[in-house]
Amino acid sequence: MMPVMFDFAKARQSMVDSQLHTAGVIAPEILNAFETVPREKFVPANLKPVAYCDESLSLGKGRYLVSPMVHAKMLQAAQPQPHEIVLDVGAATGYGSAVLSPLCSTVIALESDKTMCAQIDKLCSTVGACNVIAVDGVLADGYAKHSPYDLIIVNGACADVPQSLVDQLAPEGRMLLILKPPHQKSGAVQLIKKTIGGWKKTHFQHILSLMPRCLI
Repeated sequence: MMPVMFDFAKARQSMVDSQLHTAGVIAPEILNAFETVPREKFVPANLKPVAYCDESLSLGKGRYLVSPMVHAKMLQAAQPQPHEIVLDVGAATGYGSAVLSPLCSTVIALESDKTMCAQIDKLCSTVGACNVIAVDGVLADGYAKHSPYDLIIVNGACADVPQSLVDQLAPEGRMLLILKPPHQKSGAVQLIKKTIGGWKKTHFQHILSLMPRCLI
């Protein structure tokens, strides 16, 4: 049972100080987003006491919140900008979208699970993330209606780079995802940049994330 007086604010600050700072996350706008968005609101009741642990959390139905350290380093690599439109693929309950909210202009939160999708608007509104738009759809298809996107983030592992999502990137747009070869437990975070006639991987610090299954 969760302690009645559990101090989530203190746990959130401790997460930033002991997990993000020590991992080399220095972008002030990203640190501020993690300091202010209450991660515990986006997880089931039984996981609230461990919401700020340095590990991925299962939300059920194949959806995960990656560990705070990996999440923050991914965003620092992607460098979301205030004017950009972002597609958040596999948004689950909307935590990642809420963290993106103060970092960009608009977040399209794509989720294929209808129950989770219904939670996104409610939870994001609760934490003041009013520029998040939840949409229901097939994850691998993306959401062409609001494309092209400056940045696409895939919240989970992919066996390969999804061309359908690359096609929805603006010129020079970026896509952040975890590439996980079949039968491997961990995947490597990759940043893809759209180029004339295709795409290329851009260089940044190597990050590994444990992902038990592929999202796309």
